[in-house]
Amino acid sequence: MVTTRKSAKLSKWERLPVELQQQVLGSLDNLDRLQIRQVSKEILSVSENIPIVTHSIHFLTTPKNKYFWLNWTDKEGQRSITNRKECKKEKNGSLAVKSLLNFFACRFSKVTQLEIENIFEIQNGIDTVEKIIAEAHARNIRIRAEEVRLNLLNAVSAPLVIQFFELFDADVLKTLKLIDPPGNVVDAISETEQFRSCSKLSISSAHYDSTPSQHYSLRNMLHLVDFRIRRDQYTAQELFDLVQSYRLKPLKKGDRLQIYHTTKSSTEEEISNVLDAFPTEPNPRPPSYARNDIRVIYMADPELQLIVDTFDRNVCMCVAERRPIPASFLDLY
Repeated sequence: MVTTRKSAKLSKWERLPVELQQQVLGSLDNLDRLQIRQVSKEILSVSENIPIVTHSIHFLTTPKNKYFWLNWTDKEGQRSITNRKECKKEKNGSLAVKSLLNFFACRFSKVTQLEIENIFEIQNGIDTVEKIIAEAHARNIRIRAEEVRLNLLNAVSAPLVIQFFELFDADVLKTLKLIDPPGNVVDAISETEQFRSCSKLSISSAHYDSTPSQHYSLRNMLHLVDFRIRRDQYTAQELFDLVQSYRLKPLKKGDRLQIYHTTKSSTEEEISNVLDAFPTEPNPRPPSYARNDIRVIYMADPELQLIVDTFDRNVCMCVAERRPIPASFLDLY
């Protein structure tokens, strides 16, 4: 990462008129623009109107959570830069905060994937979140990321998570991946404009066996076209609402929706009864192999059908072409 020590080339650049400075910066690739933006406030003021588009930003912490730092990777994944050394010297988190927000100083800058580690799990991480929120508001900066992966383990303050989540540009955010979120936090952020703008959602656990599945409402998730979520249980009515919503959506062949690591809080008969309310394709298996936990349900699109499988601790829905489904295909579910 570029430090504040000036090179001879940088000194020559600083003596150029502002218009020529911007032309030089505009000729650089995205990661070089990013590096030059970190040098000083003066250079930032010249470069902040020049957009940067890169593949990923990773907001990391050290194994013992002593300080935060960033890693940027280009579109091809062949080149990356980091400011770990600079952040290690500074340690109070302000450099990591400024580096993150400086990237988005130009309102046309955006990142495909933004991953933020353990920031809500430790006190200095919470302090860093508060700094990001305060500085982003002061500088009127929005975080423009298409996909956000956020570790929410031990995030006890739902209001703080909401404030942080509202920094994201709802017009850009499309995919949300939450790791170990408490149920109340999921319910809180699902009320936000940013959540409603997402089309894809993943809720998973980094500690699969030791972390219990959480409970949260599915009411605000019916707009999603793709999700894989970990939830403690589901009722027959919730299953009905999901199927009814998704059979009417403009989905495409291959789209999948899944609730896993879950249990049924309704009886098998109640679940079977609600699924029987939908127009279905007869089960193509021979009677001796018939499974009551699979339904092939017609969708509003006359070319598609929805395969619904409630086997064991999963609910899986998959969109397929509307035609008789061979038994060998159902073996995959």
